[in-house]
Amino acid sequence: GCWRGLGSERELSRRIGSGRRVAESRNAARAGREERGPREGLAREKERNRGGRDFPTQAGGTTCSRMAGHVPFLFDVTMSNVRADGIVSKERAPDCYLKVNFDEFKTFKTETIKDSLTPSWNKTFGQDGLCFRYTTSGGGLSWRDNATADQVQSLCSWMVKKHLTIQIWNANMFSDEYIGECRVDLLTLCTGPSDYTLNFNNAEGRVTGHLYLSLTMVQIAEVSIEASSLRLSSLPEDGHPGPFSLVLTSNLDRRYAESKTNPSAEAWCPASFHDDVLVRFDSSLRDLSESTLNIAVYSALGDKKPDKIATSQVPLAPKILECHAAGGHAFVDFTAQVNSRTPGNTSKGSISGRMKIHNLPVFTPLYMSEGGFVVDSVVGGQSLYPFVPLPPILQAKGKKARDLNPKYGAGGHGAAAAAPQDHHHHHHHQHAP
Repeated sequence: GCWRGLGSERELSRRIGSGRRVAESRNAARAGREERGPREGLAREKERNRGGRDFPTQAGGTTCSRMAGHVPFLFDVTMSNVRADGIVSKERAPDCYLKVNFDEFKTFKTETIKDSLTPSWNKTFGQDGLCFRYTTSGGGLSWRDNATADQVQSLCSWMVKKHLTIQIWNANMFSDEYIGECRVDLLTLCTGPSDYTLNFNNAEGRVTGHLYLSLTMVQIAEVSIEASSLRLSSLPEDGHPGPFSLVLTSNLDRRYAESKTNPSAEAWCPASFHDDVLVRFDSSLRDLSESTLNIAVYSALGDKKPDKIATSQVPLAPKILECHAAGGHAFVDFTAQVNSRTPGNTSKGSISGRMKIHNLPVFTPLYMSEGGFVVDSVVGGQSLYPFVPLPPILQAKGKKARDLNPKYGAGGHGAAAAAPQDHHHHHHHQHAP
């Protein structure tokens, strides 16, 4: 196979994105968004990859045709701060470079750092890191709503068999010297910390150096929030006759993720809306948890242009917990304050309804304040929810996400989330080498 360069990755992401679109009228706008990517993505990849040189991959790598007809799983990957020390070479001052192989999907060769036992590959990885969007078929797994326990386990088993492999070589005039390599399974990368300390090992298994790098692998999914039984109980101020209409957006994607109700039959509160509203957008689990569903209230009197008269925000982290506690396939109730758009008016109204969150990302990295993955252990770390999958090495030690002081799920939500804790938890994965 040939090197999977920028062009093929862009084409693959474009094809994947267009295949996922439900509303054809949004295709053009969403194509621009996918090109950018939620975390800067592929648009800046060419600039960041200038320092790397390509080398051929082995036959049998991931190809576009392999993914035809199936929507694969998407991950935004960023690699940065890559350096090494403790290098054992035949030469006192070797000229070291790296060969990086990310599951045969992206392979490249770094620049050579001359006469150094402590090389840093700043040209290849840049100040902001080297970014690309990784896709994998997941063995053909798919689901219509949210993943079941068996589906999550199958996806974990698929990811743990795939690896990032990094080799270190000493450049010579006639024949380059192979020093050693290290590798980490992709399940560890998409569920673990962002900082890694790994050992290079040669063909005999001896340690021939240490590699340090920062790497984030964040799953991105097209999430949809379905809202129904919407009811505007009261407004923060009088004087705005209806009928009323609601516009629902995500604060992660206000430009493209927007859905609108039909006008209410009532001209005054309480006003009911009988539409089932669907808001779609791309997000990671962490970004989704730190976001809100935004609701704007419009007054549409006669033939006048609708006037935005009030707004409301529904935090999504508690609703993710409630959806999971309900099995991931049920509607949950919400009530939120409605705020006036008039400066200085602190009165509050109220809106209520039901929501269901579809297609939640399965994987999310650990929160890290300090520590990281150090050779054969994870130091520190905080899980996002009590139910998210953990790195294989923690699972092998009997750890559960709730043991790591979840960011969401403690206190009032802990009891509700505790019952289905093992819903997304799996054992018997191999250690990352």
